[in-house]
Amino acid sequence: MVIETPPKPAVLTDRERRILDHVFRFRLTTRDVLYKCFFEAHGLKTDAMTSVLRDIAAPYKPRMTAEERDRLARSYHLFPKPLYGKVIYYHLTRLGIRAVGAENDLPPQVLNKLGRGLNHDTRAKRYAILAFCCLAGHRREKITSREFRSRLAEFHIPGCPTDAYYFDMDQSPPRLGFMRLDYARTRPDACLAKCADDVVKRLANDHFRKRADQGLFVVSLLTPTEPRKELLEKSRATLETRVASRIEIHHVPQLDTVLLRGQRG
Repeated sequence: MVIETPPKPAVLTDRERRILDHVFRFRLTTRDVLYKCFFEAHGLKTDAMTSVLRDIAAPYKPRMTAEERDRLARSYHLFPKPLYGKVIYYHLTRLGIRAVGAENDLPPQVLNKLGRGLNHDTRAKRYAILAFCCLAGHRREKITSREFRSRLAEFHIPGCPTDAYYFDMDQSPPRLGFMRLDYARTRPDACLAKCADDVVKRLANDHFRKRADQGLFVVSLLTPTEPRKELLEKSRATLETRVASRIEIHHVPQLDTVLLRGQRG
């Protein structure tokens, strides 16, 4: 299979730059999310999205050699990979990372592997965060590690990740949340124990504790099915009240499919 490499667009449009920033924020995106966030609200049809993606995203080919993949990854800002079934996701190439000015945010070993896509667990986690923030009907603003370090430096706790926070913009002032993915591989009580640890560690920080006391901090556990959510809710009820009240459990539609069928992606 021969894939021609088209010329790179001379200048990115404002919408294209915002799309690339969005993909950097979530590490991946899908056509459904792109349409909802960047086209539907402006009354544009899916054809408009397809036209934009034609300029910045490599074409999806299910059987591509490493040489073809690497050449396209050098020529486009976004690269498509299978998420599950016929659904694909887009991730940034090195060209895309350069366009958003984020080369210094990622270690060299990550930059060198950008054209290969995300491994299964990372793909599932990033999809869960994307769907929770963009497809759930709530205004949730994902916070990047860069933004956390600059805007919320006083909340940093050594050893705790900084790439899974969000602001719930439906509340005023916005509530700060931390997202944890339930891979549904462990007992519900073991999963809730991790969430409880997330809460306890942060309550030891004065800034987190103040927000929590005002009802402005929560740990959001993202789980793949409603039956699993019910089991987790029962386990949450056994926790100490001050901890349990700061944990919310959310079912993310399609996450079960990503976790199961996406293993072949």
